[in-house]
Amino acid sequence: MESCLLHLRTSNLKTTALWVTLIGSLCLGGGCKKSGAGGQMSDKGKQARSMYAKGYNALLDDPNTMVKDFFSNVPPQGLPKEGARVHLFPRGSLTESDIKEAREAFGQAKEIDADELSHLAPLADKALTSIDKVLATFKATKNYYTAEDFKDDKGAKGKKLYGEMKQAAAAFHKALDQMSGALSKLEDAQTLAEIKEHEEDKAASYWFRFYNFKAKQALAAMRKGRFPKAFTELETAYNGLTKWKAAAGEGLTKKPAAAGAFKSYLNMTDQFYSHSKKFKRLLGEGDAKKLRRESTQLVSWYNNLVNMGNALFDLEAQGLL
Repeated sequence: MESCLLHLRTSNLKTTALWVTLIGSLCLGGGCKKSGAGGQMSDKGKQARSMYAKGYNALLDDPNTMVKDFFSNVPPQGLPKEGARVHLFPRGSLTESDIKEAREAFGQAKEIDADELSHLAPLADKALTSIDKVLATFKATKNYYTAEDFKDDKGAKGKKLYGEMKQAAAAFHKALDQMSGALSKLEDAQTLAEIKEHEEDKAASYWFRFYNFKAKQALAAMRKGRFPKAFTELETAYNGLTKWKAAAGEGLTKKPAAAGAFKSYLNMTDQFYSHSKKFKRLLGEGDAKKLRRESTQLVSWYNNLVNMGNALFDLEAQGLL
């Protein structure tokens, strides 16, 4: 699986990350618009999408780290080298907590019963089934090597567990990719509708949506080998944001209480742009190792943009942005 991105949650829209997708602040009550033209969805749809994104995001961190830990430490043939030990960090409780959070969020999403998002339910079920299998295999493997049972069966069960984890991890990553793609389509439509809604004012609410959207497009282009064109669009957005920031001065937000958060967001836009510029330059050099390292930086800074963007959605809902 490629690095993952977070997804947004809705109030209008909040965002998600590992390949990160976006969701919007959770839309409760009458603050959200009804379904209409330009990609807007119903209030129930926004609430359900927010819960699906929450569940998806919960499966990105510790569960993925557990898979990486497994393949970094467990010998494919089941038998450790003489004198070596297989160390598996006890991630079971951490991952179980994430799975519980995801299962609860997906359950809430289904209870909302938004017909327009009915296609997400089987994808969520598939993600849970696959991570349950990953966790069970990890636990069995940890117990096997802790008890040093490989000394009795010459690694036979260890080899079998390695194969089972390979299949389970592949199914888990495929399920996440499918869910991320489905969420991303919904989020993109909602994001574009909200960008259009704020286009006339072109203040803070417009710029953090617009820049984050262009950043997401840049990462998608990076995966497809089409980064230069996307970088040009990102650079145009960054220059527009920079020009607006200079003109706004101390009046970046409606209320001073939100100014600190928005300035932090602006610092993150600088970092993402700088690393994007470096990545574009490295493309011409052809150093695969440096490109991988810089792509990891881009994903990390994008996820920072998403997390801060979700905080800005909350401030916006309070009338501070």
